[in-house]
Formats: sequence, C-alpha cells, structure tokens
Amino acid sequence: MVTPPIVARATVVCPTDACQHGAVPLADDHGVEALELWLAARALSSRLESRLDAQLRAHSGISAATYAVLCALRRPDDAISQQAVADGLGLDKSSVSRRLKEAAALGFVTVEPSTSSRRENAVSITAAGIAAIDLGDRLLAELARGIDAAEARGLTEALHRQFIDP
Repeated sequence: MVTPPIVARATVVCPTDACQHGAVPLADDHGVEALELWLAARALSSRLESRLDAQLRAHSGISAATYAVLCALRRPDDAISQQAVADGLGLDKSSVSRRLKEAAALGFVTVEPSTSSRRENAVSITAAGIAAIDLGDRLLAELARGIDAAEARGLTEALHRQFIDP
C-alpha cells in the first residue's frame, strides 16, 4: 500500500513571490520533502509517544517522558546532575525535576544533594530503575517491529548529522 504524500507538490509555499513576511518560497521539491519529513516526524513522535506511554503506564506505572529521563541515567555507576539530564534530553530543568520525582516515588532513582555544588542534585538509577528501562526497551522494540533496521539506522544517522550533532 502506498501512502499518499502529506502535502501536495507545489513550487511555492509563500503566497507571494516577494515573501514580505519573512517566509522563504519553496522553489523546488527539496523544500516540500523537508516539510513532509518534518510533518511525518511530528506525527511519528506523537503516535509513538502515545502508544509507548500507554504501555509503560499499564506495565510499570511510569510515563514515556519518565522513561526517557531514566534512559539518560542508564549507567548505574555514574551519578549525574539534573541539569546534565535536562541538557542531554533537550528539556528544561523543571520538566526533568517532575519526572525525577515520579521516578523517585517509584524507587527507580535516588536524588541527593551534589557533592560538587549546593545548588545541584545528583541523580542515580536504582536496580528497579534499570528493570524499568529494560521493560521500556522491550516495549519500544515491539512497537518498532517491522521497521527495517538498516533504514532506521540510516534515518537516525541522517537526523543526528543534520539536527542533533551538526
């Protein structure tokens, strides 16, 4: 089954050739392909997050957002600051703080004052947290079953090159 393109092919997205409001006209298919990629990525992110969230909540009581924070703490021997977790995930510190409170209440992490800064907390993952990550990994793998591994790896590498590690 062929999926129709998200947007119709067009030569110009901006309503006027002058684009006085600052938009850039899309004069070729590359711009339209970029738009399709962005819209597809948004839809994928939303749907995958929603499905993973429902399964994680049913099996472990955590949200997908908390699973992401746990994944940032994957190495059990290293305590990491809340700010480092936030920076690594591209989140603000208050979002990470809420997720860590959820994880701490479930016994998945420990949060203690940092030895290097009175203004920071050091976060460590517990054995229960590692088990929650393992469960999340299995649920995520099941959701992604059927996606060609080489294609997924290629897309991931391209997205990292372009947007995450330019």
